[in-house]
Amino acid sequence: MTGETITVQRGTTSAPGRRNDTSIDWTNPAEHDITGCHIAPRPSTENNDGRSGVIVGHTVFAPPGADVRATDRLIIRGEPHEVEGRPSVWHDPEDPSCDGVEITATFAEG
Repeated sequence: MTGETITVQRGTTSAPGRRNDTSIDWTNPAEHDITGCHIAPRPSTENNDGRSGVIVGHTVFAPPGADVRATDRLIIRGEPHEVEGRPSVWHDPEDPSCDGVEITATFAEG
């Protein structure tokens, strides 16, 4: 199995403001693809604040060295996702072919 391709979008980070805060400009993000990913669905949750919406998530198992940051966005199967937390790098000392990067991502639907 060769896996799927995801697109990583990386916005431009602004210079720190008066309160040392930064923001990300998504007007013209840099993009790069990561091939050979395996994508697993995560349970969805409903938004209970009076709107009809669902939060959908995926776990992406990317090849070793995948360049993904916590501040990136991912395009997974045509849908934009927010990266949740820092991607995790894992190693299998018994079988290096099992090494990779695990990324948790979500998007809101509705």
